[in-house]
Amino acid sequence: MDLAKIVAEQLGVDENQAKAGLGLIFQLVQQKTSSEEFEQINSSAPEVTDFVKFAEANVDTSSGGLMDLVGSLASKLTGSGGLSDLASLASSFNKLGLKPEMLLQFVPVILKFFESKGGVAVVEILKKVLASK
Repeated sequence: MDLAKIVAEQLGVDENQAKAGLGLIFQLVQQKTSSEEFEQINSSAPEVTDFVKFAEANVDTSSGGLMDLVGSLASKLTGSGGLSDLASLASSFNKLGLKPEMLLQFVPVILKFFESKGGVAVVEILKKVLASK
């Protein structure tokens, strides 16, 4: 089954919200990993690139507002990586009509999906970016 459908079913969001949310998360993963690591992820699930393109086309990621302040503060408090990186996506998730805390609910679904698709190496790459530290 497609990752967006799994996220939509398990988290109770519509499929477009799931695609855009996944796209935002995978944009972050792409920024925080090497091109070889991202290619490994994409090889395991080629729809990752489609999610990123969907988010780029459908989500206004311009900054500003309270959610960016919250993300910035979280980053300063927790250091870099993991939760602080995810916190930086809070305002974009808010613009999708998703509560920022939904970010944390996406992560275990993504990791479980890739455990079945890409094996241990891909999951470890994802955990580097997405897991809390």
